[in-house]
Amino acid sequence: MTIDATPYPEHHKFLITPEADALAELYLIRGDLRQAQRTLSLYFEKYAYAEGIDQGDFATISSSLFRDGILLFCACFSTSDPNKLNPKSTFGHLENWEAYCRRLLDIRDSFVAHNFGPARQHHIVVIALEADGELVPAGFVEVFMRFAGWIAAEGNQLLQYVEVALEHVAQRIEDAEQSVYETVAAITAAELAALPDAELTIPDKRDLRSSRAAFRAHGRGERRPLPPRRWVQTIEGELESLRSNQPRDNPNERDAS
Repeated sequence: MTIDATPYPEHHKFLITPEADALAELYLIRGDLRQAQRTLSLYFEKYAYAEGIDQGDFATISSSLFRDGILLFCACFSTSDPNKLNPKSTFGHLENWEAYCRRLLDIRDSFVAHNFGPARQHHIVVIALEADGELVPAGFVEVFMRFAGWIAAEGNQLLQYVEVALEHVAQRIEDAEQSVYETVAAITAAELAALPDAELTIPDKRDLRSSRAAFRAHGRGERRPLPPRRWVQTIEGELESLRSNQPRDNPNERDAS
């Protein structure tokens, strides 16, 4: 939903509070979970590993989808980072959740994000010929094994975990939105004017390893205007007469008012 602000010019300000930062991080997690859900659903529906899989484009797409989906999903969780989802809080009500989460992390750590694990193996094999009862070297060859992904039957459980995580983050977002809503509703005109103007900042290569907080603090990067809004949470009773009838881009989005 958009607001027709005519004849009231709009100004966009960043709300920088711990509550606003926490809500923004939850939105980021929700986006990654949704992307993981789409990626893994496509993998299990059309590209899941099977014996005799074609080693051409199909295999390339298959392994890429699997790796990306696992990486996106696992990156949303941490036992030490309060901005991410805690695995126990999210999945603790599911049977054998701990062993399953450990399995996912093991795949992420040893195969997806790194390459130290035995899911990739290459061996050098000496070809020896037996002559007169003795072995003599004739050459050597490489032998390799590479994990390619899970079979389609594994999809139901993994996608269930993604869905549970989405439900969990939706509840956390609802609670966090209420806190931010109350802050915005109570803000004064002077406090609004003092907030920094909102604009997107695109990092350059020297900032790619910075945290989001550190990047914002040092102020580097290319400034760009904000993209068009998809939906707005309005303060109850404010600007009601200025709302337009333009539909939302996503019909599943809702107003908090």
